[in-house]
Amino acid sequence: MNYEAIFQRHVDFAYECLCEHQKGKSFSFTINQYLKRHKKFGSRDRKVIRELCFCWFRLGFSFLFLEKRDQIIWAYTLLNQPEKKLVSDALLEEIIHLETSQKWQFIEQQFDWKLVDIFPFFDSISIQLDKEVFFEYVLSQPKLWVRVKNKKQKLPTKALELIGKQDINAPINLSYSTNLSGFESILEVQDFSSQTVLAKALNFSFSTLWDCCSGSGGKSLFILENKDNVKVYATDIRTSILQNFMERTARLKHCRSTLVCDISEEKKELLFPEKKIGKNFFDFIVADVPCTGSGTWNRNPEFKYCFLGDIEKYAELQKRILRNSWQFLKPGGVLLYSTCSVYAMENEDIVNEFVKQQKSEIIEIGYIDGSRHQSDSMFYAYVRKMEK
Repeated sequence: MNYEAIFQRHVDFAYECLCEHQKGKSFSFTINQYLKRHKKFGSRDRKVIRELCFCWFRLGFSFLFLEKRDQIIWAYTLLNQPEKKLVSDALLEEIIHLETSQKWQFIEQQFDWKLVDIFPFFDSISIQLDKEVFFEYVLSQPKLWVRVKNKKQKLPTKALELIGKQDINAPINLSYSTNLSGFESILEVQDFSSQTVLAKALNFSFSTLWDCCSGSGGKSLFILENKDNVKVYATDIRTSILQNFMERTARLKHCRSTLVCDISEEKKELLFPEKKIGKNFFDFIVADVPCTGSGTWNRNPEFKYCFLGDIEKYAELQKRILRNSWQFLKPGGVLLYSTCSVYAMENEDIVNEFVKQQKSEIIEIGYIDGSRHQSDSMFYAYVRKMEK
């Protein structure tokens, strides 16, 4: 079987897998289940099929002038520029030899297609980000970022070989396809942007922290592993994800308490198992609020292609969470507001409006631009509650 025929077989498998995917769900589960059922695939087959699928999510879905199999082929070819000939397509062969910017111009001239359409609501991206640089980055895969859990321990040789010469006290980048099996007790997966934003929190003095939209606990784990004498209180609306939080923080169980709670609804008090908490209690609050996730669409492009544009819906939810959590912060305390979004409406617009309404001051505000670090993009604002 020649190279072109093998590639076409890979395209067929990718097409089959994409057809199984449920729109709006994580594609990782779909592809993993698909590959699990097809044990005949070798490591090379798996890698190519996975890449073909993600290229379709990054770019191919926008080629409405093509059939889906051809969308997969075009996206893979344009984003990878393979040295060997993959298919007999005269127009595609003409395009792939052009410079990157010329490729998009050529397609825009030939078809009813615009490059900016592959990132929904492109005009709503914050002016604090370089849109041209960011847009090029949207078509690429970010690095896999990890951190060393216990920096005081002596790392085994295999871990040192994996990390290379990178500083274990800083975020560590690996190839996105790195297999971390066997390193679970040593390395914690956490994106560069998240580590960078949370590292700033270590400069503040606090002993009580409320992770009000905790998720599975990555933010709390970072704080607990890098700051002494802190008690973390974590809430989330999802029971199952709080169970995950408990498992991840089991070795630090004396330092944390959890409660299923919807902070988008106003609360007079928080009824944790061992303590009833009223207003003006916490020294520090982390409000990593639900958002569009637009800053993570490099890593999860399957959510980008089906985004319906409900930015305003998220913005209203974020305002309620910020307002409702604020009452539990001590005067003089600090709240970290963060999202993994690049839309100003979810970020600086909300914070700037909030501080005008409350006795507060912005300590630091900005973005971690993923295009500069091959990571997710993240917005953050450290806001202090003024003394009465």
